[in-house]
Amino acid sequence: MELMQERLEHAYRIRNRLAAGIARISGVNLTGTSDDKKMAPHIVHVTCPGLKAEVLVHALEKSGIYISTKSACSSNRSEPSSVLLAMGYDRQQAQSGIRISYGFDLTEGEADYFLDHLSLAVKMLVPAAQKSTSRREKRL
Repeated sequence: MELMQERLEHAYRIRNRLAAGIARISGVNLTGTSDDKKMAPHIVHVTCPGLKAEVLVHALEKSGIYISTKSACSSNRSEPSSVLLAMGYDRQQAQSGIRISYGFDLTEGEADYFLDHLSLAVKMLVPAAQKSTSRREKRL
């Protein structure tokens, strides 16, 4: 309890660092409000339209980063996020969401490591996803 306020402030600093870094990555969109005090301090959620969330999750696993596509209580469902759909996101966006959860001991260096690898993964995967889409369109 003695460290609760300090840890909470640290978690919000990390959240703000992640949000700022995500804003600089083309093709990745932060979901929710920009008012960090209305958001959970230890969870960041993003969408990557044009990418399947599972593909991005597996790409980040190769760098030792383990994130999820949904909360544990809805992880067995294959449908798009009902929360994102209710927030007005389209089906493609709702299927591209990833959930980044972290402990109160995450360091700024670890947050930067995540951002670097997220950026690399998106740069690698987006062109592949676009090629796959254009091949499908040619067959139609």
